[in-house]
Amino acid sequence: MDATVCLILALYFICFQFSVKGQTVYFNVTEEQGSSFYIGNIAESAKLQVADTDLKFTLLSNGYPLASQFSLDETTSDLVTVESLDRDMLCAFDVVCTLQLAVVAKSESTNDLFSIKVFINLKDINDNSPLFAEEFVSFELIEGTPVNTSLPLEGATDRDSGMFGVMKYGILDDVPFQAVMDTFADGRSMLKLVIIGKLDREQVASYQFQVLAYDGGEPTPNIGTAMFSITVTDINDNYPKFTQDSYNKTIYDDSLVNMVITRVFATDLDEGLNGLVRYRLSSLQTDEIISTFSINETSGEVYLKESLITRSKEYYRVIVEASDSAKQPLIAQSLVFVRVFDHHNNFPEININLLSNKPHAEISEQASQGATVAHLAVADPDTGDNGLVTCMLTEGMFRLQKFDTNEYKIVVFTSLDRETEPRYNVTVVCEDTGNPPKKTNKTFIVVVLDENDNEPEFIPVTYRTHLLENNKIGVSLLQVSAVDLDLDQNAKIEYTLQDGANSKFSIDNETGQIFANQMLDREIQEQYIFQVFASDHGNPSMTGTGSVSILVDDVNDNAPEFRKDLYSFPILENSVRNIIIGKVEAFDVDDKENGEISYSISTTKGNEVPFIVMQNGSVLVTIELDREKSESYNFQIVASDQGNSSLNTSVEVFIKVEDENDNSPVFVFPNKDNNTIIIPYKTPSNSVVGTFRAYDNDSGMNSRLSFYLNNENISDYLLLNSYNGELFLVKDLSEADIRSMTFEVVVQDHGEIPSKARQNLTINITHQVSALTDGLEKNFVVAIAISSITIFLALLIIFMIFLLRRQDIKNRTKLHESQESQSQKTNEGEEAGFIQMVSPVYYPPTYILPLPMTYSRPPPPSYTPPVLPKSLPQSTKFNTIQRSISVQQEVKTHDASLLDTSSTFTSRSWDPPLWENGEVDDVERQRNKLISIEYQRSLLRIQHCKRSNSVLTI
Repeated sequence: MDATVCLILALYFICFQFSVKGQTVYFNVTEEQGSSFYIGNIAESAKLQVADTDLKFTLLSNGYPLASQFSLDETTSDLVTVESLDRDMLCAFDVVCTLQLAVVAKSESTNDLFSIKVFINLKDINDNSPLFAEEFVSFELIEGTPVNTSLPLEGATDRDSGMFGVMKYGILDDVPFQAVMDTFADGRSMLKLVIIGKLDREQVASYQFQVLAYDGGEPTPNIGTAMFSITVTDINDNYPKFTQDSYNKTIYDDSLVNMVITRVFATDLDEGLNGLVRYRLSSLQTDEIISTFSINETSGEVYLKESLITRSKEYYRVIVEASDSAKQPLIAQSLVFVRVFDHHNNFPEININLLSNKPHAEISEQASQGATVAHLAVADPDTGDNGLVTCMLTEGMFRLQKFDTNEYKIVVFTSLDRETEPRYNVTVVCEDTGNPPKKTNKTFIVVVLDENDNEPEFIPVTYRTHLLENNKIGVSLLQVSAVDLDLDQNAKIEYTLQDGANSKFSIDNETGQIFANQMLDREIQEQYIFQVFASDHGNPSMTGTGSVSILVDDVNDNAPEFRKDLYSFPILENSVRNIIIGKVEAFDVDDKENGEISYSISTTKGNEVPFIVMQNGSVLVTIELDREKSESYNFQIVASDQGNSSLNTSVEVFIKVEDENDNSPVFVFPNKDNNTIIIPYKTPSNSVVGTFRAYDNDSGMNSRLSFYLNNENISDYLLLNSYNGELFLVKDLSEADIRSMTFEVVVQDHGEIPSKARQNLTINITHQVSALTDGLEKNFVVAIAISSITIFLALLIIFMIFLLRRQDIKNRTKLHESQESQSQKTNEGEEAGFIQMVSPVYYPPTYILPLPMTYSRPPPPSYTPPVLPKSLPQSTKFNTIQRSISVQQEVKTHDASLLDTSSTFTSRSWDPPLWENGEVDDVERQRNKLISIEYQRSLLRIQHCKRSNSVLTI
């Protein structure tokens, strides 16, 4: 009993040491908690019993620079902060901030030393706002820079991490720019300024606006701002423009040289040299023009260079150019018409009769060529050549037709278009043939009457607008507008929508305002394109067509959805940290940030799991897992969108930790403190002299154990059952066998790469009386005592009967003598060698297979065993077990069907029979039968010994 207690205490001490050494504890702490903040108790987390021990705790500093941030009570092992922990200083831009410490616990009495690793997960708070490197940013952009051009700029930084870092940028002002964020792997973000509208310096020369940087704080993010000033610089994109397309000037033939004939003027909307206008005469005209006229480069005044008296012409056409001063100048041209009059003659008289009875002539724009516009009569009081008058028109749209002497019809010469030119100033020039000739000009107005020859035209042709989904019914979307170059009823417009669009939209027929008739859902349709028509009231009516595109903008009205209801991932224990063990996937039918999904693990305080989830849904393990501590993990992953009012959905995740053969078997017996078996030389053969015990903390095949001996010479004495570890004596011993033998016992698991444990065992065969024999002798003494008492009682009863029947003693004498005679004959027969035959007892065959091997035939059919005697007859003799089938070998098979379900063998489970190739011959069958009978008898004998309280001491 004392040995058993000592063994239990020793095992408890070993197990206690194994559970404490190499402990790792974890704490979760939120940053900025101040100094002297209580982190946790090291002993309690490491499951050390401080109250009953004299452990002293020390916080290691060498190799652990962060140890100075903490203080450890050497007696209670309470861990507190020395100063406030700032995660943004300790783990800048790290996604996970883990502080590592090391604690040593030393026992003053036992000198035991325990090492404890401490990991502190420092959680971030949103205590920093995004910060731009410069609060004011200014630069220049050239006008005409293409839309969607991206300008990379330095973004804001946020000392916080994860969701509390910079998440997006925005611009609140109405400017043609958009702020977009690009994120780098180190947590920094780059700001991209995207041009979303046309830059025209002539319309807007500069922009000032604020760019806002938002972090991911909830419910209100922190915001950083920077002021941007952008100056739009000029390019030479505007031509000079004359105030008039042509200039008309009449001079006399005797005009003075260097006289200013007229002044032209042009403007340029550009600035600087691009808008500085210079004038010159076009070089692509006759030398006569170049020699007769000149122009001032800066003022635009046209001069007469030479006298016209001697070589006067009736008419001069001078081409004037205006050029800007850019490196690649742009040029515009205008005409200067110079007419020369003669002073020495009478001027012809012109009379024009209009046929419209109005101050101006009227003609339909659809009038055919030759249609009469007006009547012209000319008169000259002069005679001769001075009175011979010829007339002409300066307007090329009309011509003069000779009607009579000095009478003409003014007719349409080419097609008219009121929308191009609604009226014409027609000048009639009549000149005599005098020397010099006299010329008269007269101008009248021709108004072109409108016809419905133009269809309405939308400006622009395509309209685009945005609308938030889930809109109110009847909300105004946009207004379309069409113009008709015609007049009055021909230009009065009525708007209608394309068939099919009327169910969702409507339009005001007069104003062109378009409304929504239904609540729109972007997830059903995100864009609507339809045609809008504009019809005038002419006869016949004409119709113009425009296009309307309505983009339905997203509202965060859909929560993310996972593609599975449950995600299950396996992981092999001891896998390295930060490997991907699986991936969850969610989708959100919303758009942009409303459909952008981020993942997080949902845990409660004290129930954190050693996993993290990346933003792409990949699940990573953060520590090396130990299946022996936890076989599985259950937690939830939350998918959240990035909308202003974020929506989220969670899913269950199950992590199964698969076993790795990382634990070696451990001997319970033999061990370093108990590794000897004493066998008295009188111990019967086939006795169990010892049982090996071992355990393995792994599971499955990694915890299935087999035993074998590394010394084949010991097989002359002992036989080992590889599965249950029972050690049998296989021969009858004698004094010559008394000796001490030491050999190695090996236990091996059944992993793919097996692990082994070895232990030396000493067998002492001694003179010591066998407990089994001693038990039999004690039983013999007890049997004699019981027999003596029984005989005494029987004699006493016989004596009493004798006294009661004394009177009949004589009558019974003969009968008594005959009984004695018969008894004497019986005794003589026994002495002569005749014994009573005992019926043979049938022992059911028990098959043993010391090696785990594969067999193909099923075990023999079941049977009902006969009732066995409690003890064997003294004449029963045990034969030696055949050792040829019990050679100990190293186990390498993994056939789980041949193994016991428990990792530690505590019962004697005999192995199934071995048939090779599905057949067995008669000799093998008989041999197995004999072996089974001998093992069964050994078992009965051992059980008999146990019933007699004869315990074999190991």
